[in-house]
Amino acid sequence: MLKCLVFLLVAMFPVAYGISIPGLNTTEPFDHVAQLDERGMFTLFWNFNSTHNTLEAHVETKGW
Repeated sequence: MLKCLVFLLVAMFPVAYGISIPGLNTTEPFDHVAQLDERGMFTLFWNFNSTHNTLEAHVETKGW
């Protein structure tokens, strides 16, 4: 299931290698990123290889 999700993300969104977005600090360098809304409030980063998929989401909320 996760492999299907990664495949769809790669197919649907542009890919940038070694991406960094000002103001967003990730836990590791990610090769892929997608901003999932127009205002940049939901950003998804991911890496994958033959054995692992790593996803990291940065979401701006109204507080919690």
